[in-house]
Amino acid sequence: MSTATATIENFYLYSSWVNSGGRIIEGPSTATETKAFVVSGIPSGAAIESVNLNADYGSPLSGVRMLRVNSVSITPGNQTVPLAPTADGNGTYTVVFEFQAYGDSSLSDGTHGGSVTVQNATVTVTYTSGQPGPEPEPEPDIDWNGPRPISVFAPGVNRFNNNGQAVLHPIDGKLKMVANGAYEITMRHPIDPDGKWEYLIPGAIIRAPVPEETVENAFIGISVDLYRTNTTAELRESANGPSPITYPEWNWKDPYVVGSRVTCTGFGNYKCIEYDATSQQIMVPPYSSSWWVEIASSTSGAAVLAQLPPGQDLYYLEDAGGGWYKMSTPMGIEGYVQSAQVTYVRHMTPEETDERIIEDQLFRVKHVTIDTDEMTVTVYAQHVSYDLAAILVRDVKMSKAAPAMAITGIVDGLMMPYPGQIATNLTTDENGTYTGAINGKNGIFAFLDPDSGIVPTFDARFARDNWDLFILKKTETDRGVRIRYGKNAQGISWKRSIENLVTRVVPVAKAQDGSDLYLPEQYVDSPKIHDYPVIYMQRLAVKGQVGKDDGTGTGTAWTEAALYDEMRAKAYERYTVDHADIVYTEISVNFEEQGDTDEFAWLKDLEHVRIYDVVKAEDPRVGLEESLTVSEMEWDIIRRKVTAIKAATNLNATTANVAGYNITNNSIGSEKLTESAITEIANLLD
Repeated sequence: MSTATATIENFYLYSSWVNSGGRIIEGPSTATETKAFVVSGIPSGAAIESVNLNADYGSPLSGVRMLRVNSVSITPGNQTVPLAPTADGNGTYTVVFEFQAYGDSSLSDGTHGGSVTVQNATVTVTYTSGQPGPEPEPEPDIDWNGPRPISVFAPGVNRFNNNGQAVLHPIDGKLKMVANGAYEITMRHPIDPDGKWEYLIPGAIIRAPVPEETVENAFIGISVDLYRTNTTAELRESANGPSPITYPEWNWKDPYVVGSRVTCTGFGNYKCIEYDATSQQIMVPPYSSSWWVEIASSTSGAAVLAQLPPGQDLYYLEDAGGGWYKMSTPMGIEGYVQSAQVTYVRHMTPEETDERIIEDQLFRVKHVTIDTDEMTVTVYAQHVSYDLAAILVRDVKMSKAAPAMAITGIVDGLMMPYPGQIATNLTTDENGTYTGAINGKNGIFAFLDPDSGIVPTFDARFARDNWDLFILKKTETDRGVRIRYGKNAQGISWKRSIENLVTRVVPVAKAQDGSDLYLPEQYVDSPKIHDYPVIYMQRLAVKGQVGKDDGTGTGTAWTEAALYDEMRAKAYERYTVDHADIVYTEISVNFEEQGDTDEFAWLKDLEHVRIYDVVKAEDPRVGLEESLTVSEMEWDIIRRKVTAIKAATNLNATTANVAGYNITNNSIGSEKLTESAITEIANLLD
């Protein structure tokens, strides 16, 4: 590791204020000042390990109570790991700290002022160097008439509309896609005399072709006015935002009893919780927590459907009056936004509101194996959306959150910014709500975990366009493909199983004394229970104990009646979401093992299917005719064609273990991991 430093010799923070009755009534209670430290000599592509500040603080004067450092940011781009190259390539970055000095409210009544000196403030940036040597000037953007080539880009770049560091010429390359799971490529590249292979390092980004996919715009082919948020905004269920709540102003001379509510200007609203408060008080409520508890200072307003960052596109629907617009996200979530928080951009024509077409994607190299005997480099890379697996979610609790609000809750809980947008077209009425708590897990876990993830909970489709993620309603696209059994059908594997069939669920929670709690009726039956000669019973553990916190973050405890409802709901999900009451059917097709005979010409239609598509499986021997969902796909990134697919009756069953190997350490229990999370399709032949 290496370090770079910058120093500011000294500066002062000064504040003035007026005290009355043990609190500050005029002027700021704090003084803040930001200082920029210009740090030079950091090579492009470097990864920041730590940023430290050391300084000598002079003695506070005239009542300045304390000094602290509030925040740090690094520019350009406010990026921390990895640090992006600067525009001029000279390794100069600006580190900004905010210093804050507090006035002392315990001084006598009257006007006060004070200052504090900060001396020899030094910032030290510790970093790990990127590739040695200067980075070449970025190539200009290219307008391709045809498919874009497979290219490699340095770890820290953010422009991909060119050929990057090199156009690659792989020997072979395979893309694996799993519904709501893996999205990765494995590629072999020669150790070429031009040295292109040297750019294939961990952290580098590969642009590669993928099966064409579309993400529909809710306003496709419609003229609409485009607006854009000019600040952080909220999309609400109705035109009703928060409004302040005020109580009588707190006065230290007034007696108060339990339940009294006061407003303390500059601090908030408080409720008296101790009889001791009936005597005169010399401490402001925030500093006498044994007497007072803070309460809401404003109403919550209408439910928030989504938190909108600055720059979010919105489509105008109508003027709702009172300073509110009714608007829609491009994905179709409608709500209300304060008109002052959006700016008109332009009118969009029907051609501009077209669907998003995904043709190639970015993959981050995870590991590289060099074979000097074969003179090849084998690269394994994951889709860049898995950058989200490096970001933890902190202390998120939600109760009956609408889909858009559940996504917002996860995004707000991320401990580092995620560079892409995360959008949805799910609605509460059609897709239900989300209740759960996530703490210390990573972002991919929060969205894809089979038990508690947002996507499985809403039985949604997960689409990705580089860093942009889309959680969408499932659509059963049937392209008219039929898979027919034939005794000479090489490369086709058929599987039918009742091994995990469930037609009677026995949900079990915990009673108040810790013993097992069963439903009064004991179990919940599937509507299909009489379709089979045997009843298949399963015990289902449901989180919750009577009298204990219900995990919604509202401070409420489980009642027996509420826990019974939760147990029944979880049991029904085994049928409605997991489809555990259906005989599992799975078909794997390897196109490379098929000939070009007329007998199997129908298989060529399968080359056009996509993940989540519906295909029909037919086996006249046993009268089988079922609709299956494509759950896995392999794609040759060089020949740009599908080479193998897997389709199954129950998508959740095929992906239940997929997320495991895409989750970082300590983010998922070992019970989720199997020796082979995905059944490998037979080796592909050239």
